[in-house]
Amino acid sequence: MILDQNNLEEVNKYNEFVRKNEHSQFTQDTAWAHVKNNWHGEYVYLTDSEGEIRAALSIIMIEAVPGSMFMYAPRGPVCDFYDIETVKELVEAAKPLAEKYNAFLLRMDPEVFEDDELVEKYRDLGFTFRSKETDLHALVQPRWNVMMDLAKHEFEGNEDDPEYGLNIFKSKTRNSIRKGLKMDCDVIYYEGKDVTEQEVDIFYELIKIMAERQGINHRPKDYYKRLLEAYPDARLYFIKHEEDYLAGSISIPYGKKVAYLYAATSNVKRNYNAGDLLIFELIKWTHSIGKKYFDFGGVFSDDSSDGLYKFKKGFAGEEGLFKFIGELDVVYNEEKYQEYLKK
Repeated sequence: MILDQNNLEEVNKYNEFVRKNEHSQFTQDTAWAHVKNNWHGEYVYLTDSEGEIRAALSIIMIEAVPGSMFMYAPRGPVCDFYDIETVKELVEAAKPLAEKYNAFLLRMDPEVFEDDELVEKYRDLGFTFRSKETDLHALVQPRWNVMMDLAKHEFEGNEDDPEYGLNIFKSKTRNSIRKGLKMDCDVIYYEGKDVTEQEVDIFYELIKIMAERQGINHRPKDYYKRLLEAYPDARLYFIKHEEDYLAGSISIPYGKKVAYLYAATSNVKRNYNAGDLLIFELIKWTHSIGKKYFDFGGVFSDDSSDGLYKFKKGFAGEEGLFKFIGELDVVYNEEKYQEYLKK
């Protein structure tokens, strides 16, 4: 079935299913379409014999080749990806959308760990699967993520002690965090529903400073504002010393994890290690709300010479590298699909 977005009761029922399902990610929530406001959102679901939702697929779409739409279900579907029959049913249920919007492709990239046998099962059914053989940079989202499995760690100490949980890190990371703790910084956070324009402005200034320092692009301010509006439980954290904001981040608790999405540090008092202190506070928060994973986000290398991987590995260790299965592509128009892949 296709969700009637004008039916509030139906939308609420859909959201309740997605938000409680063990296979769901925050990008499968209808809130994601508010963030990606230059994409159009549509939603497909299956019901059981009693009319209860049993599987879902949240799709955003954009014109990616002239006259034809790219339909994308980020980190979907919301079901057991090993239940191939259910996935096939969702694909079938999405066909009317492909026809309505003249789509050339439906893509989904679930957070399912690498499994060559499962990939081949889908390929045997005629699906296109972009997995290990596809360059990591050619995928919509990184196939490798660094995540810290907090269920494997026992936090030691008193929860009121600033060093509570410091034991879960290796000595080099512990020392770096400890230095930040000694600088008498303030840890401030706002939940998404409470954030004002002032806090967004402070965070955006940090983003601009970091982007200029690293020579990288960044998103516009309104994007971060929409993200915090869309997810009321998200948290905007700051590390502040006296009048200086030294670090900030936006993270979303959803499903089994907290996703560490955007972060930035200033150019002042960099020896205070505010970035490391911020992550420590986020991991303690993740643990306190009972989430299994703290997700540092994607990497494109498992070589310690890669700065991004080295930084994330410093917290999560080598065992924190998780490799996902890749992208399942349902191709409706092969010619336009090939045109899209060449971009």
